[in-house]
Amino acid sequence: MPGLGTSFGRGGATTAQQDLANADCILIEGSSLADYVVHFTNASCILREDFRDTDEGTAGFFSGWNEQQRAYDKETWFYEGHPDLSFPERDLTLQHPRCVFQTLRRHFARYTPDMVEKICGISPALFHKVADAVMLRFKDRPISRRSTTPCPATW
Repeated sequence: MPGLGTSFGRGGATTAQQDLANADCILIEGSSLADYVVHFTNASCILREDFRDTDEGTAGFFSGWNEQQRAYDKETWFYEGHPDLSFPERDLTLQHPRCVFQTLRRHFARYTPDMVEKICGISPALFHKVADAVMLRFKDRPISRRSTTPCPATW
């Protein structure tokens, strides 16, 4: 709940915008909330065998793309599991090759500093400079004084 921002010890995965004022550094990228990812997201859910990522599907589209309707049929996006059960098959180790975590990992592996330059126009040197600046900001600070705020959903 965004109203309970990280200043109050809650909401680490739902950063409240007013909490940005308390951050020493704001990194618009993501975060590492391992327990949260495993237990409270779909990362451990196993995708069906017929799901295809953009590099595996047709012409850069995910599976289920219907060119005539210019829309997706999301049937292949469902999770593996028994149809009579309301919960999907999961891998809490996140190692299964079809779990959402591994699928996303493969999908985003292509976004290297060179790809960032190709798509966004940000040079690899600038990308590394920003990453280094974030890390240098924390180099000599104790853990209690490292308050980077990730903003993965900005407009």
